[in-house]
Amino acid sequence: MTESRLVSLFALPGLPEIAAGDDLGMLLARALRDERIELRDGDIVAIASKVVAKAEGRAVEISGRADHEGLVTEQSNRVVAERLSAAGTTQVVRSKAGPVMAAAGIDTSNVEGGKVLLLPGDADRSARELRRELAGRTGAHVGVIVTDTASRPWRVGVSDFALGAAGVNVLDDLRGHADSDGRTLKMTVRALADELAGAADLVKDKTLGLPVALIRGLGTYVVQDAAEHDAGRPGDEGAAPLVRDDEDDWFRYGHVEAIRAALGVRTGEVDSPPIDSGVDDLPSRVKRAIRVASAGTSPLSGTAGWVMRPIASGAAVRVTEAQHAAGLVKAPEGAHPMMVATAGLGALLQRLDAALWAEDLRGDHVIDWRPDGLPDHATVTIRLP
Repeated sequence: MTESRLVSLFALPGLPEIAAGDDLGMLLARALRDERIELRDGDIVAIASKVVAKAEGRAVEISGRADHEGLVTEQSNRVVAERLSAAGTTQVVRSKAGPVMAAAGIDTSNVEGGKVLLLPGDADRSARELRRELAGRTGAHVGVIVTDTASRPWRVGVSDFALGAAGVNVLDDLRGHADSDGRTLKMTVRALADELAGAADLVKDKTLGLPVALIRGLGTYVVQDAAEHDAGRPGDEGAAPLVRDDEDDWFRYGHVEAIRAALGVRTGEVDSPPIDSGVDDLPSRVKRAIRVASAGTSPLSGTAGWVMRPIASGAAVRVTEAQHAAGLVKAPEGAHPMMVATAGLGALLQRLDAALWAEDLRGDHVIDWRPDGLPDHATVTIRLP
């Protein structure tokens, strides 16, 4: 007979509004005592990163949207995707904290006016310190998870995940184990700490001032040698193992950003599409594709000899020889100018095809030729896929 499991989750009331410099361990221990809750070995404390960040003084004053976007850049390692809205540019980035998040996890809710809240500087360290403090005050060997909220690719809505952890096995590697039919599992690695964070969020409530939850009944996932609180011990490496390395990330960029990166377009060189695709008309999409195809870098100098412009209200693109193109583009030694011009036009049309694809458009191109064999111009008819 399969052993049943009973897991209990409950929010911890009684925690005051947190300010910079507050002793979270002491405040949690006091709230537990006031609520007559006794921590037990194997309990897991899930605490919102916002509370940790406030105690660590991570609130920053800003004077406007430009400051906010500057902070996002400062707290980011790489832009994954970005879109425009009426309020400005929204970016999904690989944050310096590790996870891929919108706006690098910078929070504006429940923060004093004129300020925003950065993520904790090192959420794993914060979790270790809180675990050590709780062990010292209560004598219980517990796990600690610092949680945050993020949206998810391919799914609507947000969910909590483990930003930092201490004393908890964050991954449950089932590879090599047999399933109920006796087949060997080859791929299954459960994101255990994220599942715990998501479960805890069912009882936490930011609107009611309940940022902490206690999970009971899953002590098997808590590291039991609680006398040690050093980073990097086997089974207690913090939340870092949950973050997929760039080289293993199949989805490093959004589809628009992947095309732009391949064409050598730098972040911010061309405006991003709007968040609401419904407000983006055909002429705007075609003009943006032209800017993307014309920007960045091309391996062929001949592309500079041609210019693109939308015609027929964005229903087509005309590609013509640039004014004074002969002076702009010089054939490399040993190359025929006609070949350079022809290759450049072909390369530019291919760049435009790629840029149109990122706008969910397609192009059918026709080249008109001169009697001397040189390309005269090209017309690209735009169509929906």
